[in-house]
Amino acid sequence: MDGGLPVRAPSSAARFVASGVITALAALAGCTLATTPPSDSVHIDVSSQTALLDNAPSIVVSGLAPRSLVSIQAAAIDCNNTSYESQATFTADQQGRIDLGAVAPSSGSYSGAHDAGLLWSMAPSSNRTAYEFCVPRGGYSVSLAVRSHGEVVASRTLMRAWPGAGVSVLDERPATAGFYGEYAAPTPGGAARPAVVLFGGSDGGLYTTVEAALLAAHGYPALALAYFREPGLPQTLQRIPLEYFARALIWLAAQPGVDRGRLVVEGASRGSEAALLLGVYYPQLVHAVIARVTNDVVLCGITPDFRCAGPGWTLDGAALPYTQLFDDPLPTDVPGAVIAAERIRGPILLSCGALDAVWTSCPFAHAIQERLNSMSFAYSHQLAEYPDAGHGAGLNEAPSVPIYYAGQGGSMETTALAITDFWSRELAFLHSL
Repeated sequence: MDGGLPVRAPSSAARFVASGVITALAALAGCTLATTPPSDSVHIDVSSQTALLDNAPSIVVSGLAPRSLVSIQAAAIDCNNTSYESQATFTADQQGRIDLGAVAPSSGSYSGAHDAGLLWSMAPSSNRTAYEFCVPRGGYSVSLAVRSHGEVVASRTLMRAWPGAGVSVLDERPATAGFYGEYAAPTPGGAARPAVVLFGGSDGGLYTTVEAALLAAHGYPALALAYFREPGLPQTLQRIPLEYFARALIWLAAQPGVDRGRLVVEGASRGSEAALLLGVYYPQLVHAVIARVTNDVVLCGITPDFRCAGPGWTLDGAALPYTQLFDDPLPTDVPGAVIAAERIRGPILLSCGALDAVWTSCPFAHAIQERLNSMSFAYSHQLAEYPDAGHGAGLNEAPSVPIYYAGQGGSMETTALAITDFWSRELAFLHSL
């Protein structure tokens, strides 16, 4: 994906086309060490039948034969009409129960004890090397089935919902607003809240809409922003004016329920450059920065085939100094390309993956931390480092949604767990402002 690996680039329209009904579960045969229990005695209990994407329901199966071996499967269809499925094999306890949050499967599509393991480990039936679940507008259904001795003995359907109750979503376009985005507003009323502008990296397009809606569901007004590769915008990441982002921030500050003194910018991958630069050059507008799988320097612009070409960012019409040394936190060709993060006037939250195969996000993040420490930075600055994860761990994805960026480092499982962990850190960070 970002920085030279174009793994995905779904259009904003393709991501939110409503899907059809859930397909039948794949006939994955389980086995049992005991007599198959009657189907009316086995139950799948969940903490919530319908829940937001970021709320993993607890799943407990009961009524099984003690110590029996069973298979639990999950299936769903995304908005591209692609079938996804997962399965895991468990041994019931002496009471005939399986608590997915407490017991690891003996085999299957994930390991470890996780409430949401069956949700984030779903993969397409036909392509398990690189995929991204396209979340239908409004949410999607997940069909669960328990198999014992090859027979389905219990089934249940869950609803994974978004954007959330009371959240309103409004499209904004360059002809009217001066930017291309989608604004998610929480239920009106109450005190003014911190608000977030969030954007992605070198894929371009508008793909932070799901996260924006989830933030709004948690009470934070959020503007998902595209800055290239959408109608009315540049089609490549070249000479993108920082004033474009500032225009979106000014618009956001004027919205009802927004605390104009607590505006946050959040960027992922190449977008982390923009987020840090906005904090540096617009301290009157930006009061906190979130930089995911971050970079600490200004890199060159990129062509459609991901070749280095001229500046990526401009200010007042002038190119910002940039380096062509892709993986050097202290570039020798243009030392001025290092971002002066100490000029940011607010807290900073960073993330990185130690197995990042796109760029060296952890050395970049460490360089920012060291710079801030050496400059006696007056605000908090946190780094979420994921030793077993790659570049995909820091991208703007909803927790518990199936995703795997092959070639970007780490595994499907480490990516999913890192995304989930960072989401909780991000909400805590916003709550602290």
